[in-house]
Amino acid sequence: MIDCIKRHQESKPLLFIIMGVSGSGKSTIAFELAKLNSFHFLEADDYHSETAKQKMQNGQALTDEDRRPWIKSMCITLETLTKSKIDCCLAYSGLRKDHRQEFRRLGYQVIFIHLSGTIEQLEQNLKRRESHFFEPSLLSSQFDAMQAPEHESDIVTINIKESIDETVMLAQAIVLENMTTH
Repeated sequence: MIDCIKRHQESKPLLFIIMGVSGSGKSTIAFELAKLNSFHFLEADDYHSETAKQKMQNGQALTDEDRRPWIKSMCITLETLTKSKIDCCLAYSGLRKDHRQEFRRLGYQVIFIHLSGTIEQLEQNLKRRESHFFEPSLLSSQFDAMQAPEHESDIVTINIKESIDETVMLAQAIVLENMTTH
């Protein structure tokens, strides 16, 4: 514990953003990583307005204009947490490069873990999901909106072909590597 406190006195808190399109397992992986590492867990879906949720439920893709207040709301929460030097794990789609950049400006050491899979894998995952506002027909619009994380050195990609447990283990290795080099 003393090492953790000392680390925070000398450096920025950590922010792991588990990103990917719907059905990639972001929330599950982020929650497990937060639990394993005693990080504060944030679910980006909790920051959507009711209007945005209704739009998605009706099968309408969000625009960048729809996403702006969502990003701002998450950033406000994270700015508060970074002042207290609280390490966080955020489940967030991270589709757009300029939106990812907003999180890099918050005073954290940010590491993105991009969960990547085929559209077929993700469709199967979405079919198994219960009571979520995201309409599975929007999956292709998320693939279209996703700006590939090229030339962004703080993004590590994990293919979700493995089981949830194996994906958590791979992601945890990334977390531990960044905690020791931090």
